[in-house]
Amino acid sequence: MNTIARKGTDGLWRLIPDPRSHVPTWTEPCGRSSMSNNQNTQSMSGFPAWRKNNRVLEGDDYWLEAQKP
Repeated sequence: MNTIARKGTDGLWRLIPDPRSHVPTWTEPCGRSSMSNNQNTQSMSGFPAWRKNNRVLEGDDYWLEAQKP
């Protein structure tokens, strides 16, 4: 199965079946997708700054609230 990334009218990106390939049965053991270089390189571009500003260092106070499943 092959998929492509397509931006929806709601502004969210989704993987959809590639119309140039066979129609998936959704029982395939694996899939292959493609995306533009911009999507690939920009999707996590803000992560280094976020990680630097939100990491917990030794000695830092923090609060962890976990919901009971």
